[in-house]
Amino acid sequence: MLDAHPALSIPPETDFVPAAASLAVIDPSPSAFVALLTQTPTWRDFGIGADEVAERTAAIVPFDVAAATRAFYELYAQRHGKPRWGDKTPGYLGSIPEIWTLLPEAHFVHIIRDGRAVAASMRNMPFAPGDGSINSLARSWRDQILGARSRLTGEEPYLEIHYEDLVTAPEAELRRICAFIGLPYDERSLDYHRSAGERLAELTDFHAGGRLVMTGDARVAAVREALGPPDPSRIAGWQADLGASERRTFEATAGDLLEELGY
Repeated sequence: MLDAHPALSIPPETDFVPAAASLAVIDPSPSAFVALLTQTPTWRDFGIGADEVAERTAAIVPFDVAAATRAFYELYAQRHGKPRWGDKTPGYLGSIPEIWTLLPEAHFVHIIRDGRAVAASMRNMPFAPGDGSINSLARSWRDQILGARSRLTGEEPYLEIHYEDLVTAPEAELRRICAFIGLPYDERSLDYHRSAGERLAELTDFHAGGRLVMTGDARVAAVREALGPPDPSRIAGWQADLGASERRTFEATAGDLLEELGY
């Protein structure tokens, strides 16, 4: 939705920023940064040449990892003719303080969804946490949310929204998010699905540890709902996907957080 805004470009999941934050401390060199970026499993998704990154990075004098990180996003945003950039990598939830230290202009929007729906959606994915069991999924959902909250200092610009609100009242939630990040609301964000196919076509085969984890087609299929407008019927879909015993298992592990969040 935000990527459909005419002023904001958001690449596929980047996966390298927490490592860049560490690099800023242990080895802040242009060569190390370029190696980190181009060896990231999602590198081919971005459509940027390694020589472009190397050239832009070499121009940063004195070199600074934060500036190099911004340069990568700027290159991507320029491909789409947009002045601002963002990121949508779920794994960054546990690294908010580190990312904010590297990029103090960053604002963090945390989308929270009913954990039972998350479990129903993720359990057959190759990247499901743990052994993919309902108990593992419940523990992961609970730990990620509480862990992220516990690491916040209270100074980071951080906003929690609920997936269910975004689906049922997308304009109101988008207006709230835009106000939070200092971006004028634009109704074209609601039409994101009209260009979603073109955007998702960037996804390539995903390799990790020297093996193919997901083909590009499978990655697109995993997020196929983005090809249509918000669908409120998906909010309660988990009730048909999870059996009674599975619900009880999830609630025994994460029921306290479900209740706190109003689920």
